[in-house]
Amino acid sequence: MAGAAPPPLPANLTQPPPPVLDHVVIEFEVSKPIIKVAGVPPEEMRLDRYARTFRDSRLVGHERIVPVDQLIAMGYDRDLCLQHIQTSESAFTVEPQLRNAARFMGTRMGDGVKYGEWYIKADKDGDRVPEIRHICTMGDDHTIVADEEANRVKFALFSCDPISHTIVGDSLADFTEDIQRIKTNMTRAILDSAAESINPKTVLNELTTTVDDALNDDLGAVIRTRGDPRAAVMFSNVPFLGQQALPVLQMLDATLQRRTGLSDAAKGLDPKALQSSTMLGVEAVINGAQERIELVARVLCETGFKDLFVGLYNEICENPNQQRTIKIRGKFVPYDTGTFDASMAVEVNANLGKGSDLTRMLALNQIKQDQQLIVTTYGLSNPVCGIPEMLNTITDMLALANVKNVGRYFKTPTPQQMMAIQNAPKPPDPMAMAAQAQMEKVRSDTSKAIGQQNLDREKMQTENQFKHEQLKAKTAYEFQKLEIEGAKAGVDHASKLGALASQLIKTQSDSDAQDQQSQVDMANAQNDSDAQAQQHQQAQSDAQLKAMQLASQHMQKMHQINSQHVQSMTQMAAQHHQAMTGHAVKGAQVVAGALSGDADRDHESHENELDRSHDALTTAATLSQQEKIAKMKPAPRP
Repeated sequence: MAGAAPPPLPANLTQPPPPVLDHVVIEFEVSKPIIKVAGVPPEEMRLDRYARTFRDSRLVGHERIVPVDQLIAMGYDRDLCLQHIQTSESAFTVEPQLRNAARFMGTRMGDGVKYGEWYIKADKDGDRVPEIRHICTMGDDHTIVADEEANRVKFALFSCDPISHTIVGDSLADFTEDIQRIKTNMTRAILDSAAESINPKTVLNELTTTVDDALNDDLGAVIRTRGDPRAAVMFSNVPFLGQQALPVLQMLDATLQRRTGLSDAAKGLDPKALQSSTMLGVEAVINGAQERIELVARVLCETGFKDLFVGLYNEICENPNQQRTIKIRGKFVPYDTGTFDASMAVEVNANLGKGSDLTRMLALNQIKQDQQLIVTTYGLSNPVCGIPEMLNTITDMLALANVKNVGRYFKTPTPQQMMAIQNAPKPPDPMAMAAQAQMEKVRSDTSKAIGQQNLDREKMQTENQFKHEQLKAKTAYEFQKLEIEGAKAGVDHASKLGALASQLIKTQSDSDAQDQQSQVDMANAQNDSDAQAQQHQQAQSDAQLKAMQLASQHMQKMHQINSQHVQSMTQMAAQHHQAMTGHAVKGAQVVAGALSGDADRDHESHENELDRSHDALTTAATLSQQEKIAKMKPAPRP
């Protein structure tokens, strides 16, 4: 029954004593993932040949020969590994042999397994979205031994010079391969020319010279001849042409430096560029020579290294471990890697383009001087910089001098020590004491000046009061004098006013009499003016009546003149019409040929005479009419 006590032992049986052991070995495993980074040889890398970028590649793999024991350590079954033992040697490329010639002197057949790790984009679950699958294969037939979903490709690709629309770019060797071949040929030609000039060809006469002696290459060997030696043996004079090839080698070196950026100027060792140059000129030469190196470093940082550290960060977040102590900003801080956010981005700092170490040291010295000035002026508690910032400057200066152990020369104060330094009383400053003494002196001088000023003020007040009393007495005397003179002037004024009043009364009586006479004269003049106005109005009425009569007579005469003028104009028009009719008849006769040339002249003279008589009559009638009108106009009034 569950939960019941075990039955008791029989009375004759006793429980055996526990065994006694001399020593005990306890084994346990500690889970501590170790993340490793390994380089992949180019011949073992597998990429999609149609891919344009590393992230867009539909296939990324690493295929290599792995020993059986290593696969077993990775967790694979021994029998599975033995089924895919390598039976033939495969050479994917010749690059491994060029890199290590001894590698192909033996074979690993019977020991290794062709093992591949692949990251393939495939839609295995049928949701029309390709996922990244991590697939492991064994053998030449690529038998799948593991297949699981992955969240990323665990590879990073480094290229010094990326090529557009190509996944793998160029390396430094691609820039220098052609120059290397050319320089090899040029160097071989120079050496051949030197060999020809040092060991020239020998021309000999076989009849007079021993051929074995001529073929002997020993130094100082004897060549036996018969007769004149100059006629038996002759050495061809081959000039050395290596001097002419040296400019070509220099041109190739300059081209190589431009392509790679590796030159003496980039290292600060070019004596031609640094001779008689200022510091700014030297910095300009060094920076210009390092541009290519900085470009390559920037490309490697933004491509391969960034992808590599993003992968490392994700591996740390995906494989949490116990708490670790990490050095951050020069201090060891405990961190729990399991709390990291895997979606955080990685920023790359190439730390290039800052000039030489000398320039950086000068900049740090300037920063140090500014920090000292700020601390001296405002104290350690200023909001700009303090002891930690100054210690950072010293650390950077020692790093430029290749001194890593800063604690050997400078101690890092603790927060408690920093608080004690800030709260410690400050020692008296000599300058402050001198300023205080000067302040006391100024204060005493000021008090003395204030006392003298008060004394002068009292003296001035006494003098002002005395002058005021004196002025007051003088004013009273002058006032009494003015009162006496005023009384005297009042009496004189009263007498003058009496005389003036009597004269004014007399003048007023005379003025009244004149006013009465003036009013009488004005009345008479008004009466005369009214009479003249009545006479003028009567004359004006008579003149208007007469003018109306003259206008009536003028209108009658104008009507008569117009009637006579119309009659005369009618008679003249009739005469002119009669003359024109006769003229037309005569013109018709001339046209018909009935009249002769004399008749034409008579006709023209008669027509001219009629025109003149008509013009004379018209002019006379017009002048007569104007004279009559002029006579009928009324004469202007005077």
